[in-house]
Amino acid sequence: MRKAALIITGWCLGMAAPSTASGMVIDFEDLAGKPVPDDYGGLNWVDPTLGNYWEVDPNHLPQNHTPCALFDAGETPVQVRIRSESPIDFVSIEFTGLPGDKVKLYGDGPGEDRYGVDYSSHMMELDGTSIFHFEEQWLRITSLTIYFDSLFPGSIFIDNVAFEPSPRLATIFKEDFDSFTSDQEMWDDGWDVRHGQYPAQGGGIWHLDPTRILDGLGVVGLYVISDSDAEGELPPPQYIDESVVSPEIDCTEFAEVHLEFRQNVNVYDENDFPEVFNVYVSNDPAHENWESNQVPFWKEDRGDTPYPRCVDISEFADGKKIKIRWRYTANYDNWWAIDDVRVIGRPALELSSFELNAAAGEVSIAWDAPDGFFAIEASDDSTFSSVTELATGITQKQWSGTDPEVSHGQRFYRVRMD
Repeated sequence: MRKAALIITGWCLGMAAPSTASGMVIDFEDLAGKPVPDDYGGLNWVDPTLGNYWEVDPNHLPQNHTPCALFDAGETPVQVRIRSESPIDFVSIEFTGLPGDKVKLYGDGPGEDRYGVDYSSHMMELDGTSIFHFEEQWLRITSLTIYFDSLFPGSIFIDNVAFEPSPRLATIFKEDFDSFTSDQEMWDDGWDVRHGQYPAQGGGIWHLDPTRILDGLGVVGLYVISDSDAEGELPPPQYIDESVVSPEIDCTEFAEVHLEFRQNVNVYDENDFPEVFNVYVSNDPAHENWESNQVPFWKEDRGDTPYPRCVDISEFADGKKIKIRWRYTANYDNWWAIDDVRVIGRPALELSSFELNAAAGEVSIAWDAPDGFFAIEASDDSTFSSVTELATGITQKQWSGTDPEVSHGQRFYRVRMD
């Protein structure tokens, strides 16, 4: 008789859930005194040029007497990259090292076809006596670079590496602007433009731009843009201060809410007036509490990047109805263009029933969740390293169907909200 379980994680439903859920924890316990093999834990540990520089020390530093992965640094600084075939949403690592050793992490994606390619941690200085624990929600990364900076001789140890692969969070709201034929259609759909002290005219106002081609530079097809250059030079102390505001987005049944959007930022470096790019989230009924809810998104006044942005807005958005504002201030500079806005979060999901007829290969699942689109997945292991998708695009909160692999061994099921 084949056994079956339904996994519990942030985006799945469950009963009798294994502790590993849908992520992975790499503790190196089975590799004491051995090199870390390529593809260990589903990750690529071998550099095509340098080879394998990771080995497992069974007893590295006094603060952790368990096997861990060791990398000896003969030079400073050193960058080590770990790659994954599947996108990763969540990263957790424990570090130890000699006093003064410094570690910084970078999360990267494969480029313009995905979000979340622009992450980095702060520099972590190790003290040689305690374990430094890094944990972060990084979306859609496929490679993790460990930047290691120490005085020779130096070595870095990592343990309890935890990754959660996507999809982990469900789409709450998305807009690519491609369906609109005019600015008025966009405003009628709930988008809004708000002017600052010196209202812009024409191109400085946030608007759809069907004529300028910025494909491959962060935005594709139709997008919204505020163009300071179109305003010309304004007499001091005037400057454009223009905001574009989203429709209301209902996040009341979601946690860990994140905002993703593509952008094209072009900065005119010779202008003394700084361009400023800010994102705000309002969560009061009147949607007027902007200034107190500024998202720590842009780290400097000047910047030029075509890459997508992904920012954590859970502090302002979890369990609330929100609007999002992109505010651009400039004087005879260039522009800020926004595209492919997406709000995602972990939905509140609860299992209401689960039935399995192993002899007939039939599975029946029902669940309580926010309205949306769902998919049913099955796997032979609790980590879902190999997934069979049984159904997609389900709008009702129940599903009955067949699984041809249910008749032998052990089988795991989960419900995904897309």
